[in-house]
Amino acid sequence: MKKIVSIITVALLMAVVAGAAVYFIKKGNEPKITTEPARIVDVRELADLCTVEILSDIPVKGNIGTRHFFARQTIKGAISFPLDSLTIGSATDTISIYLPPEKVDLLESTAPNSFRVIDVWNTNMLASSTLSNNEENYIKRKAINSATSRLYLDGTVAKARAEACSQLEDLLGMTLHRTVVVADTTPNGFYYRKATGR
Repeated sequence: MKKIVSIITVALLMAVVAGAAVYFIKKGNEPKITTEPARIVDVRELADLCTVEILSDIPVKGNIGTRHFFARQTIKGAISFPLDSLTIGSATDTISIYLPPEKVDLLESTAPNSFRVIDVWNTNMLASSTLSNNEENYIKRKAINSATSRLYLDGTVAKARAEACSQLEDLLGMTLHRTVVVADTTPNGFYYRKATGR
């Protein structure tokens, strides 16, 4: 099961608008406008821009030596964008914003029975099939890494980046009464190649 919920906080928007307004007011007092990009640095203490929340049950299967297992794990997390990395620039009446790298945070759910071993067996009939706590933790970490890679492969990260671009353009354009263009130089995700091996 996967839930994708769009959430933009009012406080976050106000911080971005305030940072952009201060930048352009200062630029307006200068004799001529330059197009050098500026970084918004006064939103570090606020939450990241979050466009996707994830809650999913995933199957986990594999082996450790001759022991094979099948399990179910519930994971939760979010895809967000750190606004302390947001870069803006201005050329005439257009504000250019460059979407920063995404943060993909997946963790095991804290709900009861979030990890359950359904079956485990050993192809060596004379050996034990029991998994240790350390081995279960290894299985969980490997499953979360695989789930992260799938978010890139199935286009979830790309969708989150597209939604972030659209939301920033609409909200900041209406607030600042100027054309806002959000550029995304990595539409498949900043860490796409690392996660997928491509």
